[in-house]
Amino acid sequence: MTDDRRQLGRDGEEVAARYLRRRGYTLLDRNRRSEGGEIDIVARDRDGAIVFVEVRTRRGRGAALAALESVDSAKQERLRLGAAAYLADLAGDGGEEPSARIDVVAVAPGLGGRLIVARHVRNAVEA
Repeated sequence: MTDDRRQLGRDGEEVAARYLRRRGYTLLDRNRRSEGGEIDIVARDRDGAIVFVEVRTRRGRGAALAALESVDSAKQERLRLGAAAYLADLAGDGGEEPSARIDVVAVAPGLGGRLIVARHVRNAVEA
């Protein structure tokens, strides 16, 4: 992965994190590594659900759609594994298993080229 692409991903994750905070989410973890791979953002929504957020950032024409379409079946399976591992760690701490879901946030350039959240798809991946 090139440095430009890596930086675009980091910038997109920061845009998504600000977006989620403004909507009342509490960020619990970022770039969480587990057996399934990496979960970009782990948050708790206003209702108390744990939300695993996959952030996809793209540039160019059709960027938002391309970002969403990039979450293929293999990536969905890795997200499921990562979410399950995170929830197992919580249960191991003796806590009650909270409700959870996996969302996808597509970040793309808006007017003027500045990155914005173009789409937030709740329950984008069936857990």
